[in-house]
Amino acid sequence: MCEPVPDDPQDAVVAQEYKTNRKQYEITAKKWTTDYADWSKNEVKIKTIVDMGFDTKKAKESLIRANWDENQALQYLLDQ
Repeated sequence: MCEPVPDDPQDAVVAQEYKTNRKQYEITAKKWTTDYADWSKNEVKIKTIVDMGFDTKKAKESLIRANWDENQALQYLLDQ
């Protein structure tokens, strides 16, 4: 995101924070970037599931569906 558009937001809560508490907005943005855009952590989780015998594509799909929670992703895979 190069330029936020708080007057036409996709997420009203985030836009309100951007407009009224910029410091907290920046803290939250950094945390979300670390949590959701740092693929090195995700690659480890994918490898862990693939090492259990699951297909890479299915491992990624289940992890995304499970918000990167390995246990929940495994449950999705086992329930199929």
